[in-house]
Amino acid sequence: MLSEFPTTSKQDQKTLDSNPEASRTLEAAIKYRLHRKLFIEKVMQALDIYQEIILF
Repeated sequence: MLSEFPTTSKQDQKTLDSNPEASRTLEAAIKYRLHRKLFIEKVMQALDIYQEIILF
């Protein structure tokens, strides 16, 4: 699922950090994409933990 994105969450954060003069539209787009990825990563971590508890 995360592989469908052209960049990683770390790359998005680096882009935000290195472009303090980015337009509001660009900043909002990158933040939206970043937060979607972070949410997916957290859900995947939670599912992994849940799976370990159930199966082991």
